[in-house]
Amino acid sequence: MEKTDLSFMFLKKGLAAGRDLDLVLRVETPARTSEGARKPADLALVLDRSGSMQGRKIIYARQGAAAAVGLLGPEDQASLVQFDDRVDLLQPLTPAGRAGALQAAIAGIEPRGNTDLHGGWAAGADSLGDGEPGRGARRVVLLTDGLANHGVTDPGTIAAKVAEAARRGIATSALGIGEDFNEELLEAVARAGDGSYTFVESPDQLPAFFEAELAGFANLAGREVRLGLAPGPGIQIVSVLNDLPSSNTGSLVLPNLVAGGRQEIGLTVRALPGLTARPGEETELLAVRLEWTDPETGERREMRQAARVRAVEDRDFEALPADPAAVETLALLRTARAKREALNAVDRGDEAGIALAMDHIRAILAGTPPTERTEREKISLASLEEDFRLRKMGKFRKNVHYESYARGHAMDEARLFGHYSRKLLFLVRDRLDLHIGSLAGFPCDAIVNSRSDEPASGLDEALRAAGGPAFRAACEAIGRLGAGAAAVTGGGDLPVKSVIHVRVPDWRGGNASEFGALSECYAACLLVAKERGFGHVAFPVLGAGGRGFPVDAAVSLGLSAAAQFLFSNPAPRRVTFVCPDGPAAELIWGQLP
Repeated sequence: MEKTDLSFMFLKKGLAAGRDLDLVLRVETPARTSEGARKPADLALVLDRSGSMQGRKIIYARQGAAAAVGLLGPEDQASLVQFDDRVDLLQPLTPAGRAGALQAAIAGIEPRGNTDLHGGWAAGADSLGDGEPGRGARRVVLLTDGLANHGVTDPGTIAAKVAEAARRGIATSALGIGEDFNEELLEAVARAGDGSYTFVESPDQLPAFFEAELAGFANLAGREVRLGLAPGPGIQIVSVLNDLPSSNTGSLVLPNLVAGGRQEIGLTVRALPGLTARPGEETELLAVRLEWTDPETGERREMRQAARVRAVEDRDFEALPADPAAVETLALLRTARAKREALNAVDRGDEAGIALAMDHIRAILAGTPPTERTEREKISLASLEEDFRLRKMGKFRKNVHYESYARGHAMDEARLFGHYSRKLLFLVRDRLDLHIGSLAGFPCDAIVNSRSDEPASGLDEALRAAGGPAFRAACEAIGRLGAGAAAVTGGGDLPVKSVIHVRVPDWRGGNASEFGALSECYAACLLVAKERGFGHVAFPVLGAGGRGFPVDAAVSLGLSAAAQFLFSNPAPRRVTFVCPDGPAAELIWGQLP
């Protein structure tokens, strides 16, 4: 494993006697080098086929499981279990390089019956056996949309069995879909099983879940992670912001270490009145001990680090500047804690308490400088408030539970980004749509042209041909646009009042800030539309043509950028993506609520 790094961010770089100080402990594991190929892994896919899975859920579950198998390497192995009130091992552990039978078994899963969740999990764990020398991680991935209502149903008993398997090296991740599953049970299973818990509202998110799960599966760098915190002389630990369980030795239980991943733990410490350090001297706040099991060797590893800060006079403490990065992270962790307050209020049937928790989140975000991550929390708040207003309490509870878990337990930015993007699209669902056809024939206030270098090509060429002589002359008069720059012309013979021309960046492999530049193209066009009073604007999927962006990335970014602008602005009233029938249209249709 690459060397894990422990570092600290202090809200203020100083501490006075009798004062509290907030800080963030970061646990970062570098991405694997190209030489660090992982050992072959074993995966048990355990799919709920109970009657409530019929319809789109079972279709997407099959697609997600098939995608998971397709992502495995040729030396990896996978098994498949289906369960309702009966448990069936459809395929024993099979090399992924010979996965034809496994894929056929996935395709044949149909819903019926009740939910023997424990029986299904147990069959999946058993299918992984005792492990073979030289092989890597073993994991059960459990997918369900319901409650454990058959066989073993007690959550504590189920979690204990999962924990026992984890001690034998078999991790468990759990995915809940829809609004009927027991979120506490699935979270307990994931915690006990040294895995992850994810909630998806819509079954079309399942393929992305399996892709993210296997990425973590492939990059496992440490399991059974424990964090010990010992306060320095004259220091008291006041609180830990994250929702982390304690081990039987009193240390905090952290999620697995994943190569390329980062975990952030928020803490508040207090300098007691008897603090011995004099102003200007460094004092030790915390002694930190991180322990984990190396998944390659099974050996227990450890590292230690001390957090130190200088003592200051009380009068100087208030004047110390705040670290913006610490401000952002602490605000995000406090919103997660406020969501736990909302969750508790839901369980009490306390609507006033729910409203108070929402007000608390709003106040935290209002007092925090806007960043990309805090803006996503505002999206979450708007979505939660809509669910609360409509009294969709099952959906509300699932969301506050998962978002609090994901932020406070794992800081799982990739999955939270997808989760919040889905919410953003839902919030603007009445203002964002898809039309399959030709942009040149689409009537609206303005269309967007992906401007190309001279001579015109692709969409630019097609629009010039359809726009007539006056439009072509207007295009010529623009001259060469800089990347990300937008210009407006009349529509000529096109069925629109205006055309917004924008120069889209070229794809350079994803490491040259192309995604940010492409997002700025959407923002520039929509700002022009807002300023010009265009009520209805139509876009192609910018970047997906001659500029070379991967179609899936271009679609996701375009939808997200358009939805973000619409969420923050009342105009334009509507944005339509126009493209021919094909992969881009299918991707857009799959992501729109």
